[in-house]
Amino acid sequence: MKDNKKETIIQAGIKLFAQKGVSATSIQEIATESGISKGAFYLHFKSKDELLLSIFKYYYEDIKNSFNKINQMNLPPREKFIKILIEFIKSLQSHREFITMQTREQALPKTEEVKEFLYQMVMENHLFIYRNLEAIYGEKAKDYLWDLTISFDGLFQSYVKIIFFDESSIDVEELVISLLQRTDYIVEGFLRDKPLPLIEEEKVNEAMSKFKTNFLHTEDKIDAVLKAMRKEVSTHENKDNLLISLEVIEEEFAREVPREPVISGMLSNFQSIPVFDEYVKKIKDLFH
Repeated sequence: MKDNKKETIIQAGIKLFAQKGVSATSIQEIATESGISKGAFYLHFKSKDELLLSIFKYYYEDIKNSFNKINQMNLPPREKFIKILIEFIKSLQSHREFITMQTREQALPKTEEVKEFLYQMVMENHLFIYRNLEAIYGEKAKDYLWDLTISFDGLFQSYVKIIFFDESSIDVEELVISLLQRTDYIVEGFLRDKPLPLIEEEKVNEAMSKFKTNFLHTEDKIDAVLKAMRKEVSTHENKDNLLISLEVIEEEFAREVPREPVISGMLSNFQSIPVFDEYVKKIKDLFH
């Protein structure tokens, strides 16, 4: 990165977010760790959310640079894909503390920019697998490439979760080679039995579009639900008590990281009233 001070702040954020989590880390702590004033922090980042987005981008660019070096090698598609996947797993392992803490926080990213970036990463991941499998298996498997992509991605992620927390459980190179061998068996089965593809490009595009709609703009949807609830509360016989619960919920969603126990506790006050069942379900679905 060109801005050394900005990179220093990013490294400080990585360290503190890995140790304490995003919500428990203050901007003052990040500034102190970076050796700058709190005011100087704001010269580079508007908020912790913007810093978190920069960290995601920092990791992503680091991984892409490693991939580009491998792509420049004159290697057969299969060998190139194996090397890239091994590099990817090792990169995950090297950032274990940071990733683990983000998982423990179980908090949805608050800004649309963060969510947009994470969505884009999901899309690029699927296209990356698709294109590499296409390069390996060629024209003969073209009708089944999306089925293969989904199958491979599911297997890969499941095994990566195991070795992410227990490096000694499976050899990384052995895992990647074995997963491609299993994919060979699936391709052989497709070509032999010629079943109808379960996933075609049109269905993938439709599913990704729905995923994007539900993944992005969560705050807008929650705001709409809360406004509708407030209108319903205003005409209810238990208006005063319900309004207090609703205001607490609204305050929680205004926080940088809403507290799930508080929201769940306040929603329980609406659960025995049928007219609010749909609103409660929508909030739970949106907030996961």
